[in-house]
Amino acid sequence: MLSGCVPNLGARWGWESAVYKIASIEIAGFRGSDRTLRLPMDADVNFFIGRNGTGKTRLMNLLNFALSGDVRNLMQIEFRSVLFRLFRPRDRARPFIRISRGTDEDGYIDLTYELGTSSKAKPQTFRISASDIGGPWMRRQYRLLTETRYYHTDEPSDLARIKQSIDRLIQLSWISVHRAAMEAPEEREKRFESPVDRKAHQVARDFGVYFSVLDKAAAEETDKFQQVYLLALISPSGFEALSSLETVNPEDEKSAIRGMFAEFNIKSSVYASKLESFSKRMAKALANYDPKGPLEANDFLVLTDTIRIHDSVKEWHQLLKKRASIYAPKDTFVSILNGMLYKKRVSINAGNQPIFHSESGEELNLEQLSSGEKQLFILLGETLLQKQQPCIFMADEPEISLHIDWQERLVPSLRKINPNAQIVFATHSPDVVGAYGDNTIDLEKIG
Repeated sequence: MLSGCVPNLGARWGWESAVYKIASIEIAGFRGSDRTLRLPMDADVNFFIGRNGTGKTRLMNLLNFALSGDVRNLMQIEFRSVLFRLFRPRDRARPFIRISRGTDEDGYIDLTYELGTSSKAKPQTFRISASDIGGPWMRRQYRLLTETRYYHTDEPSDLARIKQSIDRLIQLSWISVHRAAMEAPEEREKRFESPVDRKAHQVARDFGVYFSVLDKAAAEETDKFQQVYLLALISPSGFEALSSLETVNPEDEKSAIRGMFAEFNIKSSVYASKLESFSKRMAKALANYDPKGPLEANDFLVLTDTIRIHDSVKEWHQLLKKRASIYAPKDTFVSILNGMLYKKRVSINAGNQPIFHSESGEELNLEQLSSGEKQLFILLGETLLQKQQPCIFMADEPEISLHIDWQERLVPSLRKINPNAQIVFATHSPDVVGAYGDNTIDLEKIG
């Protein structure tokens, strides 16, 4: 029975809640070979290249299935063992994930996962046999565990423990919308829309969740500003604060006040005349102000109010900076996608969903985009959903359906959206590789 929550295994094993990247990969027995593939990995960008038949897709599937804990599909790939050595900057720890493929005493394929905090530490070991995931109930449990990153069980199975333990070490983002995964037959029967459309809609739905989180963070900052503003009303203004008046610009203050009123939905007709009157008195009092001379009573009162307003304006500018920082990932995504789309624009509506418009202003849904536009939306959108966190971003032939110009701009654009991702792509396109020619691994030469 599925209930409760899996315990925090990372904490139990002494691991921090941290995300690592891949330092190197070693694969023994890949596709039946006697050789061991040794793949040194760059921290930022990596490409597997080679002609058709060299095993790029099979390799990408192996890496994806191994790191996502997709044991059913991993069992179908021929290899003896795969070792992932992990790292992160300024961290001496070198965790590893090793998966060995063999057979159990009944002749079923089995997998042994070993996860260690260092090369010398005793690893945690889990063993999964094909016989464990053979029955209908186990298939259902397996599907639940592989389709979500949240696990609900009183006594977690080794499969759940494997997946949660991997998630404590790495975050994996995998895109393969043009190649069907090796699904069970009953899963294939449930597919009614194309893989590209299904993935595009999933990304759009995930936008709603992510952008709502950003909205909440921005709203919290706005609440803090309101609190500071209200507290300022009952806080004394000292004479020493008059020295700050030399930097006050009446027009800048007036513009900022308009922004504050607009933020709280106060119509200009309510405040326009009063704001104009006060800004004139402010300008006059500032012009009359001499730090070494006396102040008239009226000017003193105006300048005291000006100090309060100026303090609020400074807090307002800080709020704008914080909100700009919060929304920067979303704004960067929209800017990059609009810079690449041809005669179309994208925006995010009040419901936090992407809305596309043609050059004539006609609203378009996702199905009306071209296959290349959908692919571009998925690639950029999936990168945005990584939330600028360290992430291993894998994709098999991301160039499919993309115009050459988009291929050239793809990796630089992805890195602008998430500079902390470790990109691992299999590609035939020299345009996708671009300036990263030194970051390629030719499987034809090493396989």
